[in-house]
Parts: sequence; C-alpha cells; structure tokens
Amino acid sequence: MRRVLSLPQLARNTYNESSDFVSKRMCFSFLLAIALMTLGVGYMAGRVATIRLIEQNAIICKAAENRLLKSHLDAGKNLENNIKQESIAGYYRDLNAYDPAGPGDLNYQQAAKLVKHFKESQFDSVSKVVASQVRLTFPDPKNASIIAMLNGDEVVYRSPNSPSAKYTIPSGQKYQKLTRRIEGEPVYINYGTARDYDFLNKVNIDIHGKVAIVRMGKVPLYQQITEALSLGATGVLLFHDPKSYIYTDTIVLSPTLLGRIQLLFGDPSANSSTFDEESINSSKSIAVSVINVELAEYILARMKVVSTDYNPLSHYPISQGFNDSNWKLVLDFNYVNVLHTYHNVIGAIRGLEEPDRYVLMGSSRASLETNATDVLGATAAMMEIAKIFGNLKKNKNCNTRGIAMPQF
Repeated sequence: MRRVLSLPQLARNTYNESSDFVSKRMCFSFLLAIALMTLGVGYMAGRVATIRLIEQNAIICKAAENRLLKSHLDAGKNLENNIKQESIAGYYRDLNAYDPAGPGDLNYQQAAKLVKHFKESQFDSVSKVVASQVRLTFPDPKNASIIAMLNGDEVVYRSPNSPSAKYTIPSGQKYQKLTRRIEGEPVYINYGTARDYDFLNKVNIDIHGKVAIVRMGKVPLYQQITEALSLGATGVLLFHDPKSYIYTDTIVLSPTLLGRIQLLFGDPSANSSTFDEESINSSKSIAVSVINVELAEYILARMKVVSTDYNPLSHYPISQGFNDSNWKLVLDFNYVNVLHTYHNVIGAIRGLEEPDRYVLMGSSRASLETNATDVLGATAAMMEIAKIFGNLKKNKNCNTRGIAMPQF
C-alpha cells in the first residue's frame, strides 16, 4: 500500500528540478533588471555631463570669439590710428630712388630694400631676393601690324599704320623682333565654341591654312585663340560685337597672353632664355590681332556666305573665302618678344593661435598688364602696414593668424 501511494522517484526529481528552474529564472530577471537600471542611470548621467560639457565649451568658445573680435577691432583701430601719409610718401620716394653705383637694376634694389624693411619690422621669416623671368610679347611700338585686302595687285583696303601705345616695353630687357607675313582667305567661325566647330565640320569647312575671324564673347580669349591655332589656322583676327556689350577699349591682347601663345605656337628659336637682340622672320611666329568692328564687317560683307540657317538671329552668317576669287587677305604682323626679369620677396609673421594659417597681403612693384604710371603706391602702403604689424608684435599684441606679404 505504501508503495502504491508513494510518488515515483522520477516524479519527485522532476518536481525538485522545476523549483530550481523557477528560482534561477527569478534570479536572472532580477540581475537583468539591475543591469538595465544601471545602464539607464549611466546614460542619463552621461547625457547630463555631456550637455554640461557642451555648454561649457560654448561659453569658452564664445569668450574666445569675443576676445578675438576685440583683438581684431583693436588691431584695426591701431592700423587706422598709426598709418601716416607722410611715412607712405617717404617709402614711395625711397622705392623710386635708384643708385647707379648699387647692385642690380631698380627692381632688384627695391627688393633689397624690402628685405631690410621686413627684418627691421621684426618679421619672423624673410626670404632672400629671388629672381623670376616671364616672357612677354608686345606689339612692335615702331612698326604696327598691317591688315590689307587685295584685288589682284590692287590694294582695296589697308589698315592705318598707327603703332599701339597701350603697353610700354620694359627698358633694359633682352628682346627680339618677330615678323610674319600671311596671305590667304578668311573664314568666319562665330565665337569658336564647340558647337560652332561641329557645324563647320558638318558643312565641310576646314580652317587649316586660313585666317580665322572670331567674334569675341562666350569663350575666353585665350581659348578662342589657341583652339583656332591648334586646328591649323594661320592667323586669328578677333573683333567685338557691339550687340554683345563688349567694348574695344576693354578688350586688349595683353603681353602675358601673347607671350603664352608665342610659347605654345610660336617659333621655337624665339623661345630661348638666352636669345640675342635680333629680328626673326618666321612662318611660325604668332599672327593674332584685335580689329575693330568696322573692319570686321567690311571683310565679312565681301565673303561667301555658307549658311544663314545656323544662327538666324545673328547678323554675321558663317562665311568662307571672298565672293571674288581675285581677292585675298594680307597680314603683316610685327611683335617684340621680351624676356622680363623681376625680383620677389616674401615676409611673414607667425600667428599666435593659428600659425599654420596665413592671410596674404601682396602687391606688385611692376605692371605687366597696363601702362600705369603709379605701380609703387600699393607697395609703399604695404611697407607702412608692415611697420605697424612689427610694432604690434614687439608689444606682444600678436595677430591670431599668420600674415604673409609677398612683393613681386
């Protein structure tokens, strides 16, 4: 009877194991709850600490910003109060003073004076005088380029022989005279854009060996010229379209632009850095000029129209050659190739807080683009500013960022 009423051994073991499982599950749940609570408390504490840190950093940054702003305003006032007109005038006279017994030309002596001035102004870094060269190509001031139209042997049109006085050739520089004569037929290529050249190919117009007449606009001058020359044009005549709001007095082929084109497409014998002062008559010298709209329209009116459908709104249709086969275009180009040497100097003050960042304050002592008479005024003013920054540095009121003053 006892054996009948007593539970089986297996049942008793199952009951005990089930109780142990419940106890373990409750313990695990309790530990998990503690872990989650700890994680939540840690997250909230970290969030509060991060917010406080961000707020503290914002306050610090704002204070630093206000300090920098005040420093900049103080430096600006210092500059305004300490710049003296008579000092600038004195520097200007000193830069223009040339000592024949001294070393080098005027440009070199100016650079040497700037080196001395930067050092006296307590600049942290001052370079030596560094010589650089640039090739400039000027229209010949004594022999103007001539554009003529001939009907057989008869001269129908000839441009006036009036040399350009827009630019002055630097004195004391090595130079060469470049001359070239071209006879051929013109081809009008509109602006010389990719679309224009695609249309020329479509109607079988090849500009190789011809004089390209190009309307200025839409495409940079350098690109208009180099694209036409690279496709084989013997010369390029550019003109302004009054309806494009481009004016003749603002469009001039500068010596630097012509110099780059001469290096790319000119006679290699004229590109030596040691050339002699002699005349070069070469079929490889550049032939580029700007003509007035009256001459351009005079030429275009006598050319054979290829298409008026390409650009119906234009009053200059795509044209090639002259209506009369006896007519031809004759171009006589005269240039002067100059190897111009100038001397550079750079002075710099390191920044107090951002020494790897620099503010550039440069000026030029010689004008290569214009015929300006006063090109030293900016340099004289820069010398006065350099002196003031040097005084600020002496008084421990250093600039936040570095300041570099290149003079060339």
